[in-house]
Amino acid sequence: MNILFQIPVWVWPLFVGLLIVGFRSTHARRAPVWVFYLLPLLAFILIVRVWSMAQTHPLGGWLYGIMLLFLGMGIALGFRLQPRWIEGRSAHHVHLRGEWVTLMTVMGIFGLNFIMGMIGGVAPDMLQGVTVPVVYIGIVGVLSASLTGRALAVAKAPISDDF
Repeated sequence: MNILFQIPVWVWPLFVGLLIVGFRSTHARRAPVWVFYLLPLLAFILIVRVWSMAQTHPLGGWLYGIMLLFLGMGIALGFRLQPRWIEGRSAHHVHLRGEWVTLMTVMGIFGLNFIMGMIGGVAPDMLQGVTVPVVYIGIVGVLSASLTGRALAVAKAPISDDF
């Protein structure tokens, strides 16, 4: 229970905000395209964490290669999935079907970063092993890069005046 009091105050509003964004995506909606172009910035959390880990981790630079592999997989996955939800696109907006993937993606990224922060505070030696960093890089790499793939799919969607 004491660990809950160690969580920075800003984490709770971020958690609530991501829940709101995620649940909003479960309904059909019209969203500005610029929002999709900003979402790939979530990958910078992973990039910064990997850079930090690679400085002292026994795998060192191999972590970058592992990260690039999973980022590539995530981009391909997001690019392939996003067209399922695009109903149409105008110059500044995209019309989307409701889906649960956005909620799972943002909460997955949030949850794994939260867990990595807790591991770093409670059992930092676990971060020097192979399993925890590679699992983190793999899952967060695919999730965060899928947002880049989704942004590319939105950019590629044909623009119509009907929407």
